[in-house]
Amino acid sequence: MSPLATYAVLRRRLLQHGDTPPVPRMIYTLPDAHRWDRVPGVTLIGDAAQLMPLSGEGANLAMFDGAELGKAIAAHPGDIEAALSIYQEAMFPRSASEAVDAYQILDLCLGHRVPFGLVDFFNRALTGQHAKPTGSRKPVGCHTPPERVIKFRSCRT
Repeated sequence: MSPLATYAVLRRRLLQHGDTPPVPRMIYTLPDAHRWDRVPGVTLIGDAAQLMPLSGEGANLAMFDGAELGKAIAAHPGDIEAALSIYQEAMFPRSASEAVDAYQILDLCLGHRVPFGLVDFFNRALTGQHAKPTGSRKPVGCHTPPERVIKFRSCRT
């Protein structure tokens, strides 16, 4: 069976009759609970610190990281190492938590229930129900430790 056989009709038409052929792209991420040892005078923010699947939170996390780092520096004038340590210790668990949500969003957008999982998610949100994504934490067949590499086609079951 063709990989396109399971796609929705409109999406299949777009792929088959588009002006250019589709180009599958890899999605690279860091491990969920990625940490590093402190290096004096250095830290990371945004995608450099917490590269995770596309979930719409990347820019938000980068801005939040910058604000939290700024607050830590302001709270510890003259002691940049204390500020960096405090920032990193708060950033690591926050990043791990966001990674869980990112995999749920990825599953909604690329998982085996596409587009129904995403439609259900939004319908629950519109009706005031808790809009927590359903399904597995990670798309089936998409996890390749130690670095996570997700192939567009492999997320279809």
